Amino acid sequence: MNALDAHQEAAAAFEQLQQATRALDTRCFKLALGSRPETVTVALSSLSVNNSLRNATVDPSGATVEVTTLDAFAATHEIPQIDLLKVDT
Repeated sequence: MNALDAHQEAAAAFEQLQQATRALDTRCFKLALGSRPETVTVALSSLSVNNSLRNATVDPSGATVEVTTLDAFAATHEIPQIDLLKVDT
C-alpha cells in the first residue's frame, strides 16, 4: 500500500488537511514531529504556514500540541521505510 501520512498540529489546519485528502490513500495525524516527545503550546497565526514549534510558549490562546519523534512515530505505526519526507521549517 502506498500511503501518505500527513501531520498537522493546529485544529483548523488539521480539518482543512482532512478535507483536502479525503479521496486519497492518506492517514492524518494531529501532532507535530520534533527532537523529543513533549506537549507544547504553539502561538497561532492567521496563516497556518506561520505556526511553528520555535514559537512555542505558555500562551493560553495557543494550540496545545503533542510532539513525537519521527523514529517513535515510525515504530508505533510499523513504518519500516520512509521514501520521502517533506518538512516545513
